[in-house]
Amino acid sequence: MPFGQTFNLRKSRAIAFVIVGTSSAANIREAILHEARTRLTTWFADKEALNLPFWASEAHIQTTKQWYWCDVPGGTNQVPVSFGEFNSTLRPEEIFGVLSDGKQQKSWDTTVEEISILGDFQGDNVRGMQLLMPSGIFMVPPREVFQWTAFNANFETNEFWFAFSTLETSKLREVRHEDRSAVQANNCLGAYWVRPCPAAGEHNCPAGNPVNCCPPGGSHLLFTQHVNVHPPPLISAESIFDMSWYKQIDWIDMLQKRVRVLQNSGQNFRQQIEQDLPAWLLYDTPGSASDTQLIFPARKNSAAVSRLFSLFSLKGHLQAPGWTIVAVTFVTLVSAVFALTARRLGLGLMEAACRSPPLLNQEFKAQ
Repeated sequence: MPFGQTFNLRKSRAIAFVIVGTSSAANIREAILHEARTRLTTWFADKEALNLPFWASEAHIQTTKQWYWCDVPGGTNQVPVSFGEFNSTLRPEEIFGVLSDGKQQKSWDTTVEEISILGDFQGDNVRGMQLLMPSGIFMVPPREVFQWTAFNANFETNEFWFAFSTLETSKLREVRHEDRSAVQANNCLGAYWVRPCPAAGEHNCPAGNPVNCCPPGGSHLLFTQHVNVHPPPLISAESIFDMSWYKQIDWIDMLQKRVRVLQNSGQNFRQQIEQDLPAWLLYDTPGSASDTQLIFPARKNSAAVSRLFSLFSLKGHLQAPGWTIVAVTFVTLVSAVFALTARRLGLGLMEAACRSPPLLNQEFKAQ
């Protein structure tokens, strides 16, 4: 389904500026992890390129001002990239252990209706997965995701990467056919970078920092997502994000509860991780040259414009014909009405869009 009128207006201006970047990585794992590191160390550091943040309970989330291609093969849809960070009292390997255990995800994650591991692809050092998520809305079909998943663990430094992409997954569709009743969703690049807090914790956090100080023995996480849920007509990507980002907090509560359940059961997280993931998936081990190339969009120049300005500037700032202004205003109002209705009904299209809703916070609710 297209993003609808609001998105198409934006797309008509921005799509000409898409520059495609290629990776020199030898295989899929290297390409995904390289792009994940680039976005979380370079893109996220450029605050001028990001919109003002959303935050709740010390969670910090931002989206790019520029939109980037993320669609099915042959599609032209563009959506913003989101970033976030939070600190947690949980240890890095505990968080990574639950994140990486796709076999058990359905037992605790209520946003997933079906999850299948389609195989471990040793040449590309990645795991193939398929997930089906119900929309939770009457007459709105579920979303299905096929994705490559890449891992990297360093138990000496307690630094972990968990990243995934829905790009170039035709091999996975040969293993399992698409569900004809579902809409194919995309997360062109999602990643979590989990690192330990300083041994003694943080004591002098930056002024105005929306996240708590990193606690002793805890974790600091950065994450990024590039999600296209293919929403119904007249509903823009911004509307979907605005109405559903807070839903991700509920998902984090589920994640943290799962970690605590495993803690109480005496779970040996490192043992579980190494039993589930072979060494060639988990560590930096040589792979073979891949016949699958992942192409990610190159980072665009920063554009310090508001969403409203970007819409009206389609026809020239303050020179848009009256009918254009009326049309944009009408679509904006319709989207706003839908968003308010969705909030009341507790809808979360993005929550049902992809396998991994972004991680957000350390203690979102009183336990």
